[in-house]
Amino acid sequence: LVGGPVDDCDWTYWNGSKIGETTFRTNPKCYEAKRNYPIPEKLVKFGAENTLVIRVFDRWGNGGVTGPFSVIAEDAEGNPVFDFYERERAYFFQ
Repeated sequence: LVGGPVDDCDWTYWNGSKIGETTFRTNPKCYEAKRNYPIPEKLVKFGAENTLVIRVFDRWGNGGVTGPFSVIAEDAEGNPVFDFYERERAYFFQ
């Protein structure tokens, strides 16, 4: 799970298990930090509904998720394991 930022702090859960957090304790500028939380394969319900929960704490001003998030499928080395666009290019340009 990559993206953000979140204003200010977050505790992020995938299917009820915490996958990451960014707080003032871990990053004094957490309100502007991008998030990069690996989702362990064992937590993913392939072919079924999955639940993402982002608990947000805002100390002052406007708060919440201020940047977009994406779920990216990668292998252990960070290589994409599924590229929808590559599959579409292969289909349309054969």
